[in-house]
Amino acid sequence: MIKNLQDEKSSEIYRLFTHTIIPRPIAWILTENQNKNYNLAPFSYFNAVSSSPPLFSVSIGRKQSGEPKDTLFNITNSKHCVVHIPSKEDAALVMDSSKSLEYGCSETESFSIETTPVQDWPLPRLKKAPIAYYCQFYQKIELGPIPQTLILLEAKSLYLDSKIEETLDPESIQPLARLGGKTFSSLGSSFDIHPSRS
Repeated sequence: MIKNLQDEKSSEIYRLFTHTIIPRPIAWILTENQNKNYNLAPFSYFNAVSSSPPLFSVSIGRKQSGEPKDTLFNITNSKHCVVHIPSKEDAALVMDSSKSLEYGCSETESFSIETTPVQDWPLPRLKKAPIAYYCQFYQKIELGPIPQTLILLEAKSLYLDSKIEETLDPESIQPLARLGGKTFSSLGSSFDIHPSRS
């Protein structure tokens, strides 16, 4: 069966994308609200774009009211954020932080997610997260009639937990990934592929 996506509603395309483009890495993004506390939200329309400059893309929708989501508003205003790669053990907190709160309400405070200061960076990182990229706003691109906003972030520095720093072994990272609906995943079996000799 072939589905003509030109004829489908955006909600159906979203359902198809999120159930077939899998697994998707999660950017757990911390930003600063205007009242100086911290917003924290997960996004799975996220991936690496370039190594030089070191860029990520994050696609962010709108609230039901049509207003920008808090993460988008904060990034475009303050120009800084911290992108964490959550691990499997953080799954419940990641889900909690996806809930819609009033602007200025802090997910880190509401769900008791501890942060720790970062030297020479305006924002803290999540204390438990094994990976944190300290990022600066690079570019914003508005897409479609709704609209969806594609944000490019430039990674300025990287925190790696000492347990994974040397090997970057995926098994020790146990990254959390998003599937369709409310289903998440982490690493199952993994394998190496070596090029055949001609």
